[in-house]
Amino acid sequence: MRELFQVWQNTISKEKISKILNIANKTPLSNASIFSSYGPMQNIRRSKICRLSDKWIKMLLWEYVLKANKAFQIDIKNNSEMQFIEYRHNDKGQYDWHHDVNWNGQDDMDRKLSVKIQLSDSNEYIGEILNLMKSRPTLISNHRVP
Repeated sequence: MRELFQVWQNTISKEKISKILNIANKTPLSNASIFSSYGPMQNIRRSKICRLSDKWIKMLLWEYVLKANKAFQIDIKNNSEMQFIEYRHNDKGQYDWHHDVNWNGQDDMDRKLSVKIQLSDSNEYIGEILNLMKSRPTLISNHRVP
């Protein structure tokens, strides 16, 4: 059976994380939404988001996509967007179970791999656990991101 996810811990330097955070902190955030014609659905997602376009960040993330794809072996292209997402305690930030693809997308491109990077120090907050599933209700990972 193919692997369903990859995890790498502590592989991005603190300096690069600081640089990403500096760029993101200069970019205006807006309320995040989901792939839906109904607009934002706060019962599923409560977070702030901005898009990042810095090429060096994209290339950094692309290295992890290529590394992961050694296990998945799927046809991929380096043309995806990068999202910076904040989950704020005072907003009860969360993202409930969802598919990480826009099933109704009309651009002939589907998200096949997603990369999540924990930018904040997990010792500086009390956060949730990243849960991954193949399909409901089979939990395949219950991973606290360090």
